[in-house]
Amino acid sequence: RAVRFASQLQFTIYPETLVLQDLYGLDAYKDEVEYYVMPMGEDTFKMASKVATSLRNKGHVVVLETNNKSVGSMFKLANKKGYKKAVMIGEEELKENKVKIKDLTTQEQYFIDLSEIL
Repeated sequence: RAVRFASQLQFTIYPETLVLQDLYGLDAYKDEVEYYVMPMGEDTFKMASKVATSLRNKGHVVVLETNNKSVGSMFKLANKKGYKKAVMIGEEELKENKVKIKDLTTQEQYFIDLSEIL
């Protein structure tokens, strides 16, 4: 549901966020996020959305970045929120049918095939 104010500021409220807030409090889910899916490039959002959905279907708690943010801004947010892993999907990774995973605690990075996620 999108809410628009007179100043033309718009934000989206997701039903699952409201349920979590109602049941457990405003920040109840913050520390449980396992994967932060980061589309990095103009043509990567569609695949990022598929990856996020697939991870959710496997029982993981996932946040999909929906705004067009810089890589630095996404990592800053991930660190601030305490997310565990970043799933980076760039145009080069898509060409190779891979995604890059970064463990945000250890800073270790590795590639995996998309077929392992989807």
